[in-house]
This record gives sequence, structure tokens and C-alpha cells, in this order.
Amino acid sequence: MLEHALLLRQGTLDENDQEIATSFNNLAGILETQYKYREAQLLYERALEMRVSLLGTSHPDTIISLHNLTSNLNSQGKYSEALNVILGIQGTNDLTSALNDPATADRLNDFGFSLNALGRYYEAQPFYERALMIREATLPRDHPDIATGLNNLASNLYDQGRYDEAQPLYERALAIQEAVLRPNHPDTATSLSNLAVNLNAQHLYTEAQPLLERALRINEAALGRDHFTTAARLDNLASNLDAQGRYTQAQPLHERARRIVEDTVGPDHPEAALSLNNQAYNQYFQSHYAEARLLFERALVIRQAALGPHHPDTAFSAENTAISALGSGMALAALTPARQALEIRRTLALREGGNRDEASQVRLADATGNAAVVFTRAAWSVDRSGAGDDALRAEAFQAVQWQEGSSAGRAQVRAAARRALSPAGQALAREWETALEERAGLDRQFSAAAGGTDEAARTRQADLVRRRDTLDARITDLTTQLERDYPQYLELLNPSSLSVADLQPLLHESEALVLVSPGDARMPEGQRRGIVFVVTREGFDWAEVGMEPDDLEARIGVLRDELKPDGGRGPDSGGSATVGQGGRGFDRSRAYELYQALFGDERIAALLADKEDWILSPQGSLLSLPFAALPMAEPVGDDADPRALIDTPWLGTTRALSVLPNLSTLRQVRGEDRREAPSAPDPFRGFGFATYNAGRTIQPEEGRFLTRAQLRANRVRTLDPLDSTGDELFAIAAALDADPATTLDFTTDATEARVQALSADGTLARARVIVFATHGLIPPELGLDQAALAFSPPGQPEGDDDGLLTAAEAAGLRLNADWVILSACNTASSNAQAGSEALAGLARAFFFAGARSLLVSHWKVGDTDATALTTSTVRLQQGQGLSRTRALQRSMQDLLNTPGTADRPFPNAHPTHWAPFILVGAER
Repeated sequence: MLEHALLLRQGTLDENDQEIATSFNNLAGILETQYKYREAQLLYERALEMRVSLLGTSHPDTIISLHNLTSNLNSQGKYSEALNVILGIQGTNDLTSALNDPATADRLNDFGFSLNALGRYYEAQPFYERALMIREATLPRDHPDIATGLNNLASNLYDQGRYDEAQPLYERALAIQEAVLRPNHPDTATSLSNLAVNLNAQHLYTEAQPLLERALRINEAALGRDHFTTAARLDNLASNLDAQGRYTQAQPLHERARRIVEDTVGPDHPEAALSLNNQAYNQYFQSHYAEARLLFERALVIRQAALGPHHPDTAFSAENTAISALGSGMALAALTPARQALEIRRTLALREGGNRDEASQVRLADATGNAAVVFTRAAWSVDRSGAGDDALRAEAFQAVQWQEGSSAGRAQVRAAARRALSPAGQALAREWETALEERAGLDRQFSAAAGGTDEAARTRQADLVRRRDTLDARITDLTTQLERDYPQYLELLNPSSLSVADLQPLLHESEALVLVSPGDARMPEGQRRGIVFVVTREGFDWAEVGMEPDDLEARIGVLRDELKPDGGRGPDSGGSATVGQGGRGFDRSRAYELYQALFGDERIAALLADKEDWILSPQGSLLSLPFAALPMAEPVGDDADPRALIDTPWLGTTRALSVLPNLSTLRQVRGEDRREAPSAPDPFRGFGFATYNAGRTIQPEEGRFLTRAQLRANRVRTLDPLDSTGDELFAIAAALDADPATTLDFTTDATEARVQALSADGTLARARVIVFATHGLIPPELGLDQAALAFSPPGQPEGDDDGLLTAAEAAGLRLNADWVILSACNTASSNAQAGSEALAGLARAFFFAGARSLLVSHWKVGDTDATALTTSTVRLQQGQGLSRTRALQRSMQDLLNTPGTADRPFPNAHPTHWAPFILVGAER
């Protein structure tokens, strides 16, 4: 009928009549429903060309044709073409015109879809947001098009890995469709499936499965068993079953989905690649690596052709191809796709990492780290087979550095980059960095508001977008200033990995750099272990870690439990603990096995043998390993005998240790082209001996509730006192020849407000050494969601002044300290709830604030031990001119060998006392 209508119009009307364009448009629409996309595209193109010529680019009918053509191109996977069509017809300036016109929302959505499909998720987000805002402003709150907008924005957040932000949007979209459309409508199935996939990403598989099953039933009933979208429902359900380990149930669903996709949109469509990829995962999980490799390779070919060689999905397929080849024992076949995946990830990280907020950097770092693991294992397997060479080993050394994704490392890089600037440049850089974090916060608030259902939520969205537009303009201006006046700063934010040749001249004769990765339990059997690299001025070599990653992580956990002040039994004794002598279940032989697994290979042991200073760059779970407490030789004697402990060659007392989260900072500190701001002029500033539980808790006024600040201040009042921290601060002040009267804030003066005030007036930025001898807290202590230092709580808490300096607040301080001593509790501990990152929270914050190095603790340290170690370290460094690492080493030796009484001859022999601290950062 549509074809007949077109013929009638062509026979009776002028060839340029717009009614003919309408017929082209209508006929193309029906062809699309039959998956005849190419035929439909030609008709859409003719319709658009006619309408642009007859009606202009802004006419509503032209906008409809533009939307139809770009949707058609997107459906074919021709995302770049779709983007170019929009830009060619209207350009980006016209996309935001007529903000109260639903047609504008369609254009914004099309543009966002194309950007998102091209992997440009961050760029796509604001287009989706504006499209949603227009629909919210012009349509009823329960209109199905609003649900579509919510789904689009949520899917963009999902692609960015922001699952918690996507969740309320998916839920609201589903609620609209279930209320307005019939329960078995295909759009309802889409929302059900999207919500379930987001739950899958959060490992909530059993919650997701019934939603996926219902979505599949709706699709099959409404659209048919062989419809294109039915294939997507099959694949999603099958992937859910895979995640639950139900591979044989999932396999036929994957196979059926793939057949449908190839029959409907063709075997070379990007959706076909996705279906191949999902089926390949199913085979991989069943250890059918050869079968999986063929499927992954086919998906890679499709994605390279359809999406380009630099797309994130291409990287996924290349990475998967390499992994399955490794599982099949085909190391050489794995090397090329593994290198390709890493190159894509590195390019994306370099392009986007420097000017993104911390959460975005974490996601980029994780993806790059995964690709680095695969390449490193491929290179190791090739080298072990005898086909490798020095060039490949050197390439692997640079690749493994990309596994380092810790927040502390990134903050260290930013701080070092800032110190290379003039005071005006530092102020500009700080404003820029703060604006990026603020923008991320506005993004999160927008997502929360979009999930709301009342009028206030709609108003909130508009306000947030206005604020963000203003902030975006400011960020653009600041970026332009930095690029013009301080281009070296932006270059330093994205440091390249160090080659062996670059690194060796930076090392001193006595130093060895040890870069060690724990491996990845998700890799195929035989390919899971980590790699340890050792570089000295004279040589370089690598070896495989002698333990599987799961075993390694478990043993580190056991070691840490044995080193707690209570020996791992009962509750923590807290920062005020006084620990008895050792032998409370600490197993030196088990600790020695860890040493052997990491450093025992004869090739790297030979490089390490005569090096007294070790710069450690541990990754992943190894960041939480207290290296100082590892014996370097097979233990002799009884673990409960203090003299046996004294005679043990501990790594921390035998070698001077430091931790360097990011190797590039070594070049910034020691390189010939280093640009380092001068050290601060004042020797010292200290805070401690806070009065926690003095005074009564705050009670609410009648008929009112306590504020957030009052609640937190009351919790701070429950902390135990740290009785010796006053002595510690006075002793450090004396060691640095600092006047306690002008450099110490203790008891009631040790407040959060005081720290903030001294930062604001520049006093903190003048101190070379800053000591916080207070309680250090990690989530979920005191109900916290981030790490914090606890100070004397205020009598009348207001605003942010609640007695807790959180990590976010610490990052906003202004420092120029050679080192910050966190003489507190758990400041370097690993905590899953805080991101399973050992040097998280406060360590990252103080690097970000400007510290060059940190002295942090692995566990809750007793007052007496903390005082002895920190005071002695500072005194030795100041009085004898030792390096910070050598000073810490000597302090540990002295505390270990402290004599006692006849019945307790060496009360501090157990490593609980002398091994809690680690120095983080590079020295010149």
C-alpha cells in the first residue's frame, strides 16, 4: 500500500513535492520493521534531502527526517555516519535551540546515542540529560517518552560503570511503563531487562533473574520468538545464568540469540559481535578456550570494522581473544591482541584521565589495569617459552606499570605536577581540580533528582543543569589558561610509564626498585600468578610470584591479623593500646613463605642481594602487606622466644624500605628536568592529645533532632584518649628545634577548625613536617563513609565542624610538606568498604593536598610504640642527616632491641611493636 501511494504521488505531483518526501519517509519506516535497513536508509536520505531543500533545516518535518535517518544509521551500527549527518545538517549549536520543543529532545537523544555507541560516554551524558529535561518540562510526568529518556541516561551511566546512579533511573522508567503501558508491553520488557542488567553488574544475580525471565516472556509473546530484541533478552538471561555458574543452562540461550541476531541484522553488525562475545564467555567459563577464542576473534574482526580500532568494545574483544589464547596455551597468538587492547586502553586513559574526577579515573584505571594484566601474562608466557627477548621483557615492565591504578598514586602525580608551578599556577591548578570534582558531584545530584517523581525533583534538575553549565564554562576557561600558561602541568598529569633505560639512571647505587603485581584469579589456570620485576643501576630481571593470587591475598590477611596488637583475638585494643611481648600466634615460617614467593627466585634474589635500599611498588592486595615484618631467611628458634625474634633477619630492619605508588614520581623528583618548588621554611607543625570523651554529649532540644554535625561530634566523644600523643609531639618538636608554644596544637586546641584555619592562612603550607597524632578512622567506624582523623569535638558543632577531618576535607588543605606523619590508626590499612585499596582515604588526600611523602601505619598502633618510632625517626633524620627511609629503619632496629626486665627481656621484639609504619613517597 505504501509503495502504491508513492507511485501515485510520483505520477501526479511535481518531483520535488514534499508529499513525495512523506511517502519516502513512511515507506522507509515499514522497511525498517523488516530489518531492511539499507533500503530504508536510501529512502530516508532522499526524504531528508528534499525537506532540507524545500523547508529548511529547522522545519519540524526536516527534524523528523533527520531523526529517522540518524536512528536508522544507529540501528545499522553506523554511529560515526549518524553523528556526521546531525553535524552536517545543524551542527551542535542548533542542538540546544528550542529547548521546549520535544523534537529537540529527539535530536539531542540521537546525538547522545551516537556518541555513546562510539564509546564517548562522558561526552554523551549531557545530551541525554538535556533531552530528558525537555521531556520533563513539556510532557506529563508519566509519559512513556520520559521513561525512554530515563532509560537512555541510565544506560549511559551504566556504560560509565556508575551503577548506583543508574539504578533509580531504571526503576522510575519501569514504574512509568508499568503504570501507563500494558504490563506486557515490549517497552516494559526493555526497562525490566535494563534494570536487571544493572543489578547483574552489582552482582545481585538472584534479584535480576526473575526480571530477565519476565522480560523474555513479554518479548516472545508481543514480538515473537525470532524478533531482534528477543535475542537481546535471551543473551541477558543467559549472561545472568553464566554469572551464577549455570553454564549448561545458559549455552542454548546464547546460541539461539546469536542465530536470531545474524538472521535479522546480519553477521557483521555490532550486535552480532556482542552476541558472539557473550557466547564466547559461556565457552570460556566452561574452560573451552579454543572454542571461545574463535568466537572472540570473530567478534574482534566485526568490532574493528564497524566501530574502529580505538573503540572500548574493540579493546574488550582484543583482550578476550588474548585471554582465551592464553588458556589454550597459545602465548604467541595472545601477544598481538593483548598489545592491541592495552594500546587502546592507554590511549583512552591518556586522553581522558587527566581532566576527569577521581571516580572516572578509577574506572579508566581499572580497565587499563585489566588489559595490562593480560599483556604482562602473554609476554611472560612467550618469554618462558623461549621466544621472548630483552625488548619484550622491557615492554612488559612498562605495561605492568599501567596496572597501578591506586588513588594514592594518582594524587601523588597531581601533587608533584602542582609543585612544579609558580604560586599563581598552583592556585589555578587547584581551582581547576576542585571544579572537576564539583562537576562530578553535580552529575551525581542530577541522577538522584532524575530518579525523583515530584515537582521539586524536576525543578532541582533544571537548577543543577544551570549550575553545571556555569561550572563547565569555568572549567573551559581554566583549562584554556592552563594550556596557555602552564602546559607542563597538564603534561605531568598524564605521565608515561618509565622504561628500564629511563629508570636505571634515577636509582642510587644502593637502591633496588621492586615492582610486583599479585596476579589475577580471573585469568585461565596457569596464567593467574603475578610478576615481580627488579631494576637496579646495573641490571634488570623478572620472575613469577610463587603463589596463586587468592592464596597470596589470604596469607596477607592472616599475617595482618597476627600483627594486630591483640594477635588477632578479640576486639582491637585501639590507639591507646600497650602491647605485651610477642609470640601471640605469629608464624614466622608462614611469613617467610610470603617473602620467598615474592623475592625468592634466584635471578631477582641475585639483583637484590647487596642492595640496602628497596623502593617497593606493590599493586593490588600487596599494598596492604606489611613488608617490614617478612623474615629474609628460614626462621630459627621458637616464635614465642623474644631472642629468636631479635635474631631474625627481618626485611624492615635489614633493608631501608619505602613504597612508591606511582613510578613516574621518581622521575619528577630525581630527573634532570625536575621542576620542584622549594621546601617549606618552617620545621614543624603538630596536632594531638585531643580531648575526646571529656564533657557530656550534646542532647537535642525539645521537639528537635540533632544535626549531622552534632551526631558526629557525639560519636567522636566515645573514642578512647591517646594519652602519650602529647609527649610524642613535644619530643618531635624538640628534635626539629621547633618552639612548642608556636608549633603545637593539642588538647582543646587540637580541633578540626584549627587545622582548617591554619591551612587557610598559609601556616600549614610553611611547615616541612606535619604530624597528626590523633585517632585515624576508616569506614565503617563511627558510621563513616570515608576515612577521617578525629580531633577534639567542638562544644557547639556547626556545618562541617564536627571534630572529624574527613579525607575529602583533608584533600582541600594547602600543604608543601616534605612529609606528613599520620601517627594514628589504620591509615594504610586495606578495607573493602573503602575500595579495597590499601593506601586509600587519608593517604590519597594528603598527597592531593601537597605532601611529598607520608609515614602511615598498617594497623592500630599503641601510643608508646608510635611515640618511640616517630620521634626517633625524626630525630635521626634531623640530627644525623639520614634519609627518611634509613631513619625509619634505624628506629625500628632500636625499638626491636630495646632491653627490658629479667622476666620480659625484650618487650618490643614482636613486629607488632616496631613494624607498623611504612614510608610512602620518593626521596631525592
